[in-house]
Amino acid sequence: MKKTKTVIFTVSGRDFNAIMSVCSPATSRDGSRETLERIEVRLDNGQGIATAMDGYIMSQYRFEYRQTKPLRGAWLLPRFRQMRADSEVTLTITPKMVSADDGMTVVAAYVDQNPYVNWPKIVEDRVAKETVHRVFFQKSVLIKALKCVKGNETLMLEMAGSKDAVMLRSPSMSGLIMPMVCHTDPEKQFCHLVCGLSETELLEKKGKQNGNSDGQNSAGGA
Repeated sequence: MKKTKTVIFTVSGRDFNAIMSVCSPATSRDGSRETLERIEVRLDNGQGIATAMDGYIMSQYRFEYRQTKPLRGAWLLPRFRQMRADSEVTLTITPKMVSADDGMTVVAAYVDQNPYVNWPKIVEDRVAKETVHRVFFQKSVLIKALKCVKGNETLMLEMAGSKDAVMLRSPSMSGLIMPMVCHTDPEKQFCHLVCGLSETELLEKKGKQNGNSDGQNSAGGA
């Protein structure tokens, strides 16, 4: 997609701060891929979506912007500091630098967005799959994903399979969390709530009732 030499657009201070608070925690910080240390913004004539991912989690924020001329394309923003929420923030992107100005200007070096992860394909593949119930996360990955959520918002998790990305949604953001692969029997490795029969026994009974001796397959409908 062809891009203009210099890109200028304006967002509200509230949206700018939301982009940074929702997406910055999902950027990479290990130095392995410079593009993943940035936030991708896709612009299309007044509507924008900011996306960040580090290979483990992805976080997005939708916003509106004002433009002096029609814009359509994708560019990378650095992790800027918060601006005044009641201000208008003008973002300027040139082949050499990216700046944000709310009356005071902050500047960072420009980084080309190629190659950036094809997150639309990841999202498309995940959305096309049904929702089931059992996935595995390391605590640190889940905590990092939750940092993308504003305040104490209500969250919704949508799960398809144990090896598929989990959709994380709140009133202000949406994203994905990549699960880990569990190589041991989860029924033996993880604790169960006990109320008479254990969860394992209940699943085994349900599997036999359904003509399916594999209790783990029945977990999706439990």
